[in-house]
Amino acid sequence: MTTSHLWLAKCSFEVTPLAAQSVESFADLLAPKTRVFVTHLPEQPFLQTVHTVLRLRQEGMIGVAHIAARNLQNPQELEEGLALLSSPSNPSQFLLLGGSSPHQCGPFSSSTDLLNTGLFNTETHSLYFAGHPEGSPDIPQDQILKALEQKNIWAQDHPHVSCHLVTQFCFAFKPILTWIDLLSESGNQIPIHLGIPGIATVKTLYRHAKACGVGNSMRFLSQKMKQIALLTQKQAPDALLNDIALHTSSDPKISPITGFHLYPFGGLVKTLAWRDEFLKKSQTQNLPS
Repeated sequence: MTTSHLWLAKCSFEVTPLAAQSVESFADLLAPKTRVFVTHLPEQPFLQTVHTVLRLRQEGMIGVAHIAARNLQNPQELEEGLALLSSPSNPSQFLLLGGSSPHQCGPFSSSTDLLNTGLFNTETHSLYFAGHPEGSPDIPQDQILKALEQKNIWAQDHPHVSCHLVTQFCFAFKPILTWIDLLSESGNQIPIHLGIPGIATVKTLYRHAKACGVGNSMRFLSQKMKQIALLTQKQAPDALLNDIALHTSSDPKISPITGFHLYPFGGLVKTLAWRDEFLKKSQTQNLPS
């Protein structure tokens, strides 16, 4: 099994609080200590994310709370949520991001603003930041690179805090390689967990791609729309993973990638079935390790 397939076997997942409500038991679906990221969407109270993370902990998972700066009404909302998640037996993990809301609800506008509160300086925290291999519809590229530089400085100044980038999903590997080159030239030292699309209808994927601003992926879907009514099995995710498997063994530029983050698009059971089948198939193939 290749390094990339091992990453897939141990990947993290993403759910919304609403999608989590439809899952009767995460413990019946996922291995213990699986990381599950919980979104913080516009007009969604942070406490809704917090309570979903607490439920995941009770079911043996590692819950990672998204904190969207622009969605927070006030500092108290942030502090109350962090207080509920603070536990000596459960070190807290957070994905800090600016958020996609066009309106700033309170005093925070970016993940840098959140870092500057000093609330995340403790060694009991692990932090994740958003990565954008195909850019963002909300932030110009120069600002993204400047923010990444600031995060690298912060990570170097706080070596006791584990930091990673978690990217938006992509369907093609070429944009990822281009992005990795760009980050390398910019001096990035933060390890990367690469976002992988799960199983969903093309309509669902296109809607998510449009919202996330993944332009090349949108073009890929547009070109394939007539050929694939459903991206249900083994199309784009398989091709992407096989491309990564080839490059992880032959291309040193891929070295910043240290894991995968899987987007189920609300279809966790279907995506898990695809993953297990893909991993089973990969064990019978002689792919580069």
